[in-house]
Amino acid sequence: MNNTSNLHDVLEQYCESDYLAMHMPGHKRNLDLIDNAFKNDITEIDGFDNLKNPDGLIRNIAQDAARLWSADDALISVNGSTGLLLATVMALSSLGKILIASNCHISVWHGIEMAGAEASLINPESDIHFTGRINPATLKVKLDEDPSIKSVIITSPTYEGMVSDTDSIYKITKERGVILAVDEAHGAHFGLTPYFPASATADIVIKSIHKTLSAPTQTAVMLFYGNSAPIKLVTHYKNSIESSSPSYVLMSGIDMALTCAKGDHMAKWASAAATAREELQVLRHMSLYGSDDPSKFVIISGSLSGYDLADKLRHDYHIEVEASFPSYIIAMTGIGDTSESLTRFVSALLEIDASLTNADTTNIAGTAFVNEGKVINGKTITAALTANHDEVPLSDIKKHVGRTSAEYLFAYPPGIPLLIPGDIITSEVAQDITSLLHSGLHLTNEPHGTGNELFLVDTNA
Repeated sequence: MNNTSNLHDVLEQYCESDYLAMHMPGHKRNLDLIDNAFKNDITEIDGFDNLKNPDGLIRNIAQDAARLWSADDALISVNGSTGLLLATVMALSSLGKILIASNCHISVWHGIEMAGAEASLINPESDIHFTGRINPATLKVKLDEDPSIKSVIITSPTYEGMVSDTDSIYKITKERGVILAVDEAHGAHFGLTPYFPASATADIVIKSIHKTLSAPTQTAVMLFYGNSAPIKLVTHYKNSIESSSPSYVLMSGIDMALTCAKGDHMAKWASAAATAREELQVLRHMSLYGSDDPSKFVIISGSLSGYDLADKLRHDYHIEVEASFPSYIIAMTGIGDTSESLTRFVSALLEIDASLTNADTTNIAGTAFVNEGKVINGKTITAALTANHDEVPLSDIKKHVGRTSAEYLFAYPPGIPLLIPGDIITSEVAQDITSLLHSGLHLTNEPHGTGNELFLVDTNA
């Protein structure tokens, strides 16, 4: 084998050699048993480093990621951003109370639960369409009101591509000695070309490499800036959560994706996205929302519901969008898009738009969030999850105002909780959830997941 420091190349060369695999995995790279995609599937053998304590080929990938986004250090993950967020929450909880944005992904709440942590909440701003950015002034007030807060976790960009002013937020947290972690799972492409927003400014930035770049699903990277973050603890919890048999296929995919991100693919994608956005400005009955992230095509669906628009794209044009909601769809672009693929998408939308006659916009359902200002305690979540409970129809939630939820309730995607275990159901939340149900939005329950019932703590037990 040659002396390259690139995992993908070394792995390709090794697996094409005559080495006999007397080790895991059991398929032994026998292509009669596996798909060709797994022909380079090995375990931690000599010369191929170890994700739990990398100092060779895998460490090179992390350092490459750090260089790409101008970070001081990095970790790679084959457990997605979810695993990195869990590890981050568990590490930061050791420092004290965490301030979390109420639109954080479900994995952040799971981390609070697993760590038995204490957290208070901040709501993002909202406009007529959706919520998104965290107001720096509001965050400053929160930190000044509660000096026990030692870290902050926010989501930027949001699912719809709304980007918070992390420069200002980071300055505020830095002045107060508070650690800032940003869930930038949907912003792997940020900072790689001037057309897309800059990467977040924070102590910890987490990116899903698979969402918009070319790595396989379930891959992510955590970037560290400066020396304030508890890197040792984060690494410990990451190793505790992540599989002890990490996939070399996935790690090789990260390696390849970082290489591709430094080539001309980014510029071609940006150019194609810019052209497509310009062409969609002529929509008459639908409209392209002005997301901060121009890679996200959020289409306000006009007289159609978002569900109907998604169905029409699927059945009539064989186009599958990322997500649909009562009044809009989200179509994600990525580094694999070309001018041809986006031209096809634009042409379909223009054709559908031309067939519409009613320009009235459908009502936009409000978004319910876990109550801002309240303190969440992981032990309270666990107590509600394990308490005796009874089951009621979710459609009857207005009849149960004042009772305590015994489960998580959220829309997936994007996985933002409407209720968490231990939440007291208020009349406002009950009304929001009822409205969302009437809009046709599918809600997911956890742990049982039927979507039609709700577990409540049994006050008679």
